[in-house]
Amino acid sequence: MNRDDLLARAQAAHRAGDAAGAEPLYRELLAANPDDVEPLYAFGVLLAQTRRMAESLQVLERAARLAPGDGRIGRNLALVLQAAGRPDRAEREFLRLREREPDRPEHCFGLALAVSAQGRHDEAVGHFRAGLALAPGDVEARCNLGLACRAAGRLDEAIEAFSLAVAQAPAMAKAHGNLGGALFAAGRWAEAAAAWERALELEPGHA
Repeated sequence: MNRDDLLARAQAAHRAGDAAGAEPLYRELLAANPDDVEPLYAFGVLLAQTRRMAESLQVLERAARLAPGDGRIGRNLALVLQAAGRPDRAEREFLRLREREPDRPEHCFGLALAVSAQGRHDEAVGHFRAGLALAPGDVEARCNLGLACRAAGRLDEAIEAFSLAVAQAPAMAKAHGNLGGALFAAGRWAEAAAAWERALELEPGHA
């Protein structure tokens, strides 16, 4: 079987969620050509998806060296670094990505999470706001903005962010729950109770 057919089989198995079927095919491709970027990248993603972060980092770092301008590889490398507890290195990767692709909100959001993980919550607020300027409908990011504001001690801004998230996604229990937490921290207990009650109505057992 030629390289393209083997890669197609590996990718089809990978897309179908068959990691055990895809992995030996990727390994066969890389044994034939260790510098073949496409299976190298895909194998790095598969390793991350199966929670083998150290191996995934090695593979994705090699792919990034071989194809430094490939945004897919850079994004996944940054995400794996973040998941592996290396927010300092994730920050550097997201900064490079944002410099190359300034109109991609996910780079701002990734950067925000990376600096927040390092305790720099005020910076995270700025990065979340920059991303939301590009993608104002991203409710998950708006909730994360609220969490960053709250961690930075900016309760009024947290309440505003969570309130907007609730308005955008009134069926999202997490948004109501987060709003309740911020309202409670601000001493607005009756409003907090109402928000938590709504969260429980939407998702019984919501914590």
